[in-house]
Amino acid sequence: MLEVEKAKQEGAYDGDTKCFGLARVGYSNQKILSGPMSKFLEVDMGPPLHSFVICAPKLHHIEEEMFDHFKK
Repeated sequence: MLEVEKAKQEGAYDGDTKCFGLARVGYSNQKILSGPMSKFLEVDMGPPLHSFVICAPKLHHIEEEMFDHFKK
């Protein structure tokens, strides 16, 4: 995604954009992480199923709390 944005230069997001990564939600081995998009290049989320959420530039205070709670 970062490579596509770099090539197209549309300003949709960058390496500092806040994101959530979710894997196997609801199972005993679920994984939920948050952080800047660039940090997910270093993360192994394990086996599928995965979801990736790109946050809006401004978060509601409850969203910000959840972002901080799951920060990598």
